[in-house]
Amino acid sequence: MILSQPNDTQLANFVKLYSIGQLAPSQPISGSVPQSIWILDSGATDHMTSFPSHFTSYLKVPKRQPITVANEDHVPIVGYGNLQLHSSLSLHNVLQVPKLDNNLISIHRLKQDWNCAMTFFRSHCVIQELTTGRTIGVAKEQGGLYYLQHTKIGNNINKEELPSSQRATSETWAASQIWLYHKRLGHPPFGLLKTIFSHLFTKEFVESFKYDIFQFPKHHRATFSPSNNKSLEPFDLIHSDVWGAASNSISRAKWFVSFIDDCTHVTWIFLMKHKYEVCQIFFDFFRLAKNQLNKSIKRLWSYNDTEFVNLEFSKFLKDNGMVHQLTCVNTPQQNGVAERKNRHLLEVARVLLFQMSVSNVYWGEVVLTATYLINRLPTRVLNGISPIKHILSFFPSSPLMLSLPNRVFVCVAFVHSHNPHHGKLDPKAVKCVFIGYPSNKKGFKCYHPLSLRFFVSMAGELSRSRACHRVITFSYSGCSSSSSISHTYSRCSSSRSHETHSGPRASPNVRAGCNIPDNSIEGVTDDMTIALRKEKRSCVKYLISQFVCTDHLSEALKDENWVQVMKEEMEVLEKNLTWEIVDRPKDKRPVGCRWIYTMKCKSDGTLERYKVRLVAKGYTQTYGIDYEETFVPIAKMNTVRVIISLAAHFTWNLQQFDVKNAFLHGDLEKEVYMEIPLGFYSHNEKNKVCKLKKALYGLKQSPRAWFGRFSQVMISLGYRQSQGDHTLFIKHSPNGKLTLLLVYVDDMIVIGDDEIEKLNLKEKLIPQFEMKELGKLKYFLGIEVAYFKKYVLDLLKETRKLGWKISRVPIEQNHRIGCEESPIIEKFQYQRLVGKSIYLSHTMPDIAYVVSVVSQFMHDPRERHLQAVERILQKEGTLSMKIYTDANYAGSVVDRRSTLGYCMFLGGNLVTWRSKKQNVVARSSAEAEFQAMAQGICEGFWMKIILDDLKVKYEGSIKLFCDNNSAISIAHNLVQHDRTKHIEIDRHFIKEKLDNGLIVTAHVPIGLQVVDVFTIGLPATRFQELNGKLGMIDIHLST
Repeated sequence: MILSQPNDTQLANFVKLYSIGQLAPSQPISGSVPQSIWILDSGATDHMTSFPSHFTSYLKVPKRQPITVANEDHVPIVGYGNLQLHSSLSLHNVLQVPKLDNNLISIHRLKQDWNCAMTFFRSHCVIQELTTGRTIGVAKEQGGLYYLQHTKIGNNINKEELPSSQRATSETWAASQIWLYHKRLGHPPFGLLKTIFSHLFTKEFVESFKYDIFQFPKHHRATFSPSNNKSLEPFDLIHSDVWGAASNSISRAKWFVSFIDDCTHVTWIFLMKHKYEVCQIFFDFFRLAKNQLNKSIKRLWSYNDTEFVNLEFSKFLKDNGMVHQLTCVNTPQQNGVAERKNRHLLEVARVLLFQMSVSNVYWGEVVLTATYLINRLPTRVLNGISPIKHILSFFPSSPLMLSLPNRVFVCVAFVHSHNPHHGKLDPKAVKCVFIGYPSNKKGFKCYHPLSLRFFVSMAGELSRSRACHRVITFSYSGCSSSSSISHTYSRCSSSRSHETHSGPRASPNVRAGCNIPDNSIEGVTDDMTIALRKEKRSCVKYLISQFVCTDHLSEALKDENWVQVMKEEMEVLEKNLTWEIVDRPKDKRPVGCRWIYTMKCKSDGTLERYKVRLVAKGYTQTYGIDYEETFVPIAKMNTVRVIISLAAHFTWNLQQFDVKNAFLHGDLEKEVYMEIPLGFYSHNEKNKVCKLKKALYGLKQSPRAWFGRFSQVMISLGYRQSQGDHTLFIKHSPNGKLTLLLVYVDDMIVIGDDEIEKLNLKEKLIPQFEMKELGKLKYFLGIEVAYFKKYVLDLLKETRKLGWKISRVPIEQNHRIGCEESPIIEKFQYQRLVGKSIYLSHTMPDIAYVVSVVSQFMHDPRERHLQAVERILQKEGTLSMKIYTDANYAGSVVDRRSTLGYCMFLGGNLVTWRSKKQNVVARSSAEAEFQAMAQGICEGFWMKIILDDLKVKYEGSIKLFCDNNSAISIAHNLVQHDRTKHIEIDRHFIKEKLDNGLIVTAHVPIGLQVVDVFTIGLPATRFQELNGKLGMIDIHLST
């Protein structure tokens, strides 16, 4: 390497303040520090060393410029150059300072030169490249400083000359082995591991291996004093307990029952789907012990629950001469052995789940795995021997105690496939998840999530510790103890060996908040992953999906299903002439693109179809260059409810359509260039790009381009946009009929009474856009639509009233039903019609009164009563607008602002509502109510604009109901005084509408004010009552 001679300006840039007190020349590190020791320093502005032999290239400084150290001394610089610490890390522009006692690495300079991240732990620091995630250095902490390890410089120095930070190589390997066994054996105490693997531990290792995060799953309250009574023979006393109910495991179990031998502490666990299975399981367990071990259970200790206390269970115990000891009510301490064992099992099970971030759906298998491990680990209760070893001392030839090599729970397992239909070139192994040890087979139990199948086989290869799931993120605040951990499923990691590494490669991200064990060096390898950005923390639990979506093109191209749907997507893009291949422009920056892969599932969770979409990376676009306007109107929910209400009133049909690849139909106004999609074009030239002719998903202007194109087509077909909502297109036919189209992005509703025009509209839109007819509207933007028209029509046909003259009111004024004498009629027909009218009144509150009247004569109906029922069916539907307003004066305890609320009924149907804190502080309740009235009137006039555009006639003026007489008086009285000056604009606005007769005000009693739901909290009974007045019912409840 050749270094250029620096000028004075460049040299001056090296001379910066160096301010770390521990490393000043007058304060050297205790002892003689070898040349190979490098210290990470956050206060140094440049790398520094005093040893000229370190440099691989070097230049002397003609003018010795000084640097300032922490004690204000000035130390001269004699030169600078580059050096190689080891194969993965080199330092540039290192200053030579002869009087410096220590070699310093500037953290700031290292991050700038290498684009790396440094993660500091209690015992070490990891340095990783951000682009590849590759580890380029590890520093060991000692005495508050971090010393870089494994440097090439000074390798000929004896180990005895190095401080303890440099003697970490063997400790690193030992620590990785300790953590590997710790995870394999279900995270037992490190003191126990020391007794098993004493050769791995140094004197201070046990104290340093304290991983505080396992206090979360293992934390518990203090226990009661243990019992001193101890059985001397196996099966003299069995402790039992039932645990559950939990969510369904992958084996559909919800409970488990445990049997613990009091003498040997061997534990047997059996999963159950129902609690009543305890009896049969215990009977089988009793026979197993008697037939295989020639031992009979003498005593059983359990809880006083129905699964243990019933006739069948008691008879079995009596017939076999067993004593059944029961605990007292609400005294679990009397069955302390079972309680403690369950706690131990669940502690280990939770840790096994947490360490690999898997869903609770695996709880059954993990409990069985925890039982297997606990039975084979030494315990202090048995003086340092394991329960299995203890019971084998009584039964040396027992065939029930199989042992297998330990593996980390849910690690990757490759199981040999015995499918006879496999071809000679097909894969011979299936990638599964290791989930435990079977009780009756000598093999590993593995699970294949894609096919939902279990395998038990020894003809497979299990990873030593590689997880099939992403590392877990612990959250210390904001979550309850039961949901403080976010379980997120990700793709299985690669099965590549830890020992090989060939260049940088992409890796799944590890969450930034993940806590790594302080003394664990197992994760400090060349393929250790790193988070490029902080992910959102969540307390929600996600189940592991049986379908795995890919994120990478290279993986998708290996799956024929993804390849097929990608070809279909490209065919659509080419058919639509979305782009053309051109030379790369010199004055334009092309945007990137990528494939998005999703799987659409049915309501029952089964796979419906694979779906891919090519999207542009619109976040790289520049305003004013490749896009300008992005605004696009979307349908208002209020408009949707109004249209559905009108359809119900006029018995219009509602049809739904969906536009396939809607954004691809939009025309671009600006030139946009995009990189060629990977995988489908053979253009090797780097100067070729796609010039977009149509909008593409991901571009900032795509929604606007699509809506602009659709609006042009609709206007050319004779439709016009409503002034109240531009997404509503209206067409009046010469015969007076009406057709509406409401669009929300790519979903459309077509409504109206002109069936011929609706048919023509569909035939004209299909050639323009690739549309799919979804039939009658059933679900739109979260609104489920149910139809009751058939119910009313059948009722009219039954009474032969279809087509008869309608009546404006359902019952006469001053009626005397019940007093007149009239002939007796058939009771059954009358009761049937009244019963159906009662059901109809659930959605028609205007007939509630007359239905209550005619219901009084069910026992003795007369012809006059039947005429009243038939009049109900002849009632004319009215389309009136009613607005209810209210305000909770000074309801906010924070800023004493009032909360306004209003709701609007159209034809008896609730269509719009709002609850909002007012922008200003009202000085009186009248003022707060008055502002609510103004907001309600604005909503009413928006409704008037919509209805006028549709040429729909409504009954009379808009009726405004308010429960504040002062506010109503202010609206009708223009007298000016100090208390009304600040609401002058609202006063004149409301007064003008009153004078024009567009609105009329009315007082509503507080007890009938339905808007209380939107302004204040209510008791349950009052809340349910007002919900009924708002017309809210559950249409799925049987009546």
